[in-house]
This record gives sequence, C-alpha cells and structure tokens, in this order.
Amino acid sequence: MNWVASAVQRGATADGMKTDSRPSAAVGPTLSSENPRFGALMKQLMELAGGNLAARTDPSPLLDDLDMVIVGINHLASELETLVAANQASAAAAERKLRGVFSAFPDLLFLVHRDGRCLEVTYGTREDLIVPPERIIGRHIREFLPAGVAELCLDALARAFRTQAVESIEYRLRLSRRGVRDFEARYLVIEADQALVIVRDITARKQAEREMAEAKRQAEQ
Repeated sequence: MNWVASAVQRGATADGMKTDSRPSAAVGPTLSSENPRFGALMKQLMELAGGNLAARTDPSPLLDDLDMVIVGINHLASELETLVAANQASAAAAERKLRGVFSAFPDLLFLVHRDGRCLEVTYGTREDLIVPPERIIGRHIREFLPAGVAELCLDALARAFRTQAVESIEYRLRLSRRGVRDFEARYLVIEADQALVIVRDITARKQAEREMAEAKRQAEQ
C-alpha cells in the first residue's frame, strides 16, 4: 500500500502542513482542509492503507479538482478490490481442485509441524483415520496416537529435520471399523518447520510377508 502512504503524504502537503515558508494561500480552495470533502478523502485513504478496500468517498455534484481526485481514488480502490477478490477466488478454486486430487489418493497425508502438532490432514474416508479429523488437526501426535506409535513417529520426524532426507517407519494400529492394520509412514521436510507425512496402508503386503515366513518356518521343521 505504498501508493496510499504517498497519497496521504501528498494530501498532508496540500493541506498546508508544509514546513517551508510558502503561504498557505498557494493551496487551492477545493484542496484545503477547510473543505469537508478533503477530510473525508483523507479518512478514505487511511482506511485503504489499513486494508479496507471497500472504503469510498462520495464526490459532490461540482466535479471540481477535489472531486476528480475522489473519483480517481474510488476507481483505483475498485480495481484493487476486484483484483484481490479474483485472486482469492482463484486461490480457493485451486485449493478445491488440489484437495479433490488428494482425496482420490489411497494414502493419508498429514502436514505436521516440527514440534509434533498436526496442521492439516487429507484422507479418502474417515474409516482410514484412528480418530475423527477434528481430533487430529491442531493436536499433538501424542494426543491421538498410542504412546508407542507416537514416540516412533516423533523420532522419525526429528530425524527428517536433522537429515533433511526422507525417513520411513512401519507400525500397526487398531482402527475402530477396520481392525488391526499395518502402515508405512514417510516423512518429508517441505518447509523450515513443516513436514509432509505420507501414510500408506501396507496390511496386504505385511500379511503376505507373514504368510511366507510362516510357510518357510513350517518347511524347515
């Protein structure tokens, strides 16, 4: 909003707030602080500087020099407001598309702060989660995972930040609607204090490995 600050400064100069010795009579009557519309314009500029892009000043029917300034500022504010709204709409649409893509993944995606708090979670169905998402987002890992699994996850998170490499762990969880499942979690640092955790259900693979191990054990007896 540097343009607003400059406009305010120019307005202050036009208002006779100069430190030199030039007489205030050099200031036109429409740009004088004696004109109530000038004060309204200065208030609008301050509101715009504060982020209120909806602030407007009504011009008078005179359409004098001050009114031309008011019309110009209103027009610029409208353009900025439209631009910001368009950017916000585009960002929201992009986020919806991205979440739609993520929801089609079989994996669970967690955005985790380095201190262990879960910032976001993306999942296919709620049955894939050990607790509802509202009990995950904003909570520390220790608050929703069993103690042993939580410590395993925190160790992997710390290693990922220390090594700046992908760290993988495997663990088992009992889900309320799916029973005991095997999971693989991969930790990838994506920001200075944030990591992406990709969790995949590997129950079928682990079950096959257990069956093969059991078959081998029986064959060796």
